[in-house]
Amino acid sequence: TGRSYLAANIALEIARDEKGPIAFIDVPSKFKELGNKKDEAFTSLIDKYLKVPVLVLDDLGNEYKSDYVRETILFPIINARSKAHLFTIITSDFSIDDICLMYQTNQASKPKVEQIKRIMKKTFGNEINLGSVSIYE
Repeated sequence: TGRSYLAANIALEIARDEKGPIAFIDVPSKFKELGNKKDEAFTSLIDKYLKVPVLVLDDLGNEYKSDYVRETILFPIINARSKAHLFTIITSDFSIDDICLMYQTNQASKPKVEQIKRIMKKTFGNEINLGSVSIYE
């Protein structure tokens, strides 16, 4: 649909202007990989995603969802980047509300999911729908 291409080009332009590093994550494959790591490599990668000046989370919502993924991967990344005011681009087939609904694995997870939703809506503001191309600013 062009979302990934558009996000990559925006990230590259920012990197060129600011001469800083970027990270482009294919969320379904990277979250799966991270879900299987519970060692220093996991900690190192998460730390990079928390601090890199520009991060693209591509195809959020199509990854495997679990309490573990929500609590140890998605929330820390979203929360830390929001607090640090770091530039983050999210592409998705789904709205923020849809993504959060999918991450609500049970009634007990509802407060954490609501927290993620508040952070995402505060941090990313309006969802931009470009026809079949949707990105969050």
